Amino acid sequence: MKRPSSTAEAYHRATKYTPEALNAARHHLDWNRRPPVFKEWRSERAVALAPHLPWKGTPFGGRGDARGRLAPDEPGLAHLSRLLYLTNGATAVVRGAEDEHWFRAAPSAGALYPTEVYLATRGVSGLSDGIHSYSVRDHAIVPAWEGDFWKELRRYLFNHESLDRAGLVALFTGVWFRSSWRYQDRAYRRILLDTGHVLGNLVEAARLLGFRPYTLAGFQDEALANLMFLDPAEEGPLAAVALPPASALEGARVRSSAAYPSPPHPPDETAEPGEIMLRLHQVSNMGGESPFSEGLPVEVATLEALHAGRPPVPLPGGDATLDDELPEAVQRRRSTRSYSGAAVEPEALGELLGWARRPLAAGAAAGSFPELCDPGLIETYVAILNVRGVEAGLYYYAPVAHGLRRLRPGDFRREVWHICLGQELGRDAAAAIFHVADLPAALLKYGDRAYRYLHLDAGQLGQRMNLMAVHLGLGVSGIGGFFDDEVNALFGLPESRMVAYITTVGVRGSK
Repeated sequence: MKRPSSTAEAYHRATKYTPEALNAARHHLDWNRRPPVFKEWRSERAVALAPHLPWKGTPFGGRGDARGRLAPDEPGLAHLSRLLYLTNGATAVVRGAEDEHWFRAAPSAGALYPTEVYLATRGVSGLSDGIHSYSVRDHAIVPAWEGDFWKELRRYLFNHESLDRAGLVALFTGVWFRSSWRYQDRAYRRILLDTGHVLGNLVEAARLLGFRPYTLAGFQDEALANLMFLDPAEEGPLAAVALPPASALEGARVRSSAAYPSPPHPPDETAEPGEIMLRLHQVSNMGGESPFSEGLPVEVATLEALHAGRPPVPLPGGDATLDDELPEAVQRRRSTRSYSGAAVEPEALGELLGWARRPLAAGAAAGSFPELCDPGLIETYVAILNVRGVEAGLYYYAPVAHGLRRLRPGDFRREVWHICLGQELGRDAAAAIFHVADLPAALLKYGDRAYRYLHLDAGQLGQRMNLMAVHLGLGVSGIGGFFDDEVNALFGLPESRMVAYITTVGVRGSK
């Protein structure tokens, strides 16, 4: 086995699940130390957003079904209420005799919700300039630090052109212990995937509200954390999204991608279990007044060229959108607990795969992709288990051609069930979709920070699939715990391929 040449490779290898390692595991959850899933903010200056929430059926009331779009030229509290609710809001509350369970707009491994959302604002009607925290429990925003921080924020985000026309920047952080309490060092993967889910919601909600979101995944980590008064041992920034009104960008030249490489760093052979998660985050930090290297071009041709010689299977569909149906899909979204094993139609699978890769802007050129950190990094493999009219087997999805390339025919239910740690979701789904990346190639392009980009993108693609599946009336569930190397063996992939995530889809069962 090749020796890791980077901290990311060492981390990925150390956090792989194997049957032997899980059988020998001795980690017991200390329920007395279970972390809270909310930050509790106390402030007399909290700004209630619930009065501006237009949809029925939320835990916060609502005036009714308001499908009309708001003009974002002068964003105000109505914009923020809809935007934050659709991004990471509480969609339902189930109260028991001794506790309560809050359902969110985005799924989270173990329902631990490690992602926090902040807003940096300037010139927003009804709100002071500054940095505000989103209080999920109250559907309110709390002014954490008031003042004009835009000049500093712009510098820490490497002066992206979108910030000149924006009055809003969404900032996403990860609270480490919320996830590591259960998942130990593998928690970093889960936190990034969960943040990707929230990003996926934000991108679509922003577009619906008339903004043009720009994912800014490259930034000065320490400076941004200091600006937000974060303790790096407890919480760290993971992504930012600039939100200028789309109307303000007419005729402007604005770069799309803002993913930059971090400086190279060799693996730390002395890192102990419990330390390697934060070690990877630290070495992938960026600093200085400018990026270590300029932003690199996105290459999607590699994705389309993979397995090009395999028999093609065209997929129907792929043109569906959510648009005004997004609020309903977000409110109805739940992670499926069981599948019936029944077949799904090929059109449904085509719509799901096509929309996940749909271009962000209407009228974008064929072959363009959503607003990911780098749309050319994540490869999509599919295990067809029961899709009507499509032979069961293993496939690669070519996103531009919108078709499947057959790798191996056969019934692989038992293998997928085993790979998914024996979860029946893997056995009874109609299809299992594997989000995979060439890790050495990504590291060569972006350094150790590539590990963030890959999981943020896999999480966002998974969430887009979640929302479209709900819209189509299908069950859907993401799986972040799996036997890594056995996925590679199943699809005949080299060790260098990193499996980031699995999305299962099918007909909902009775559980």
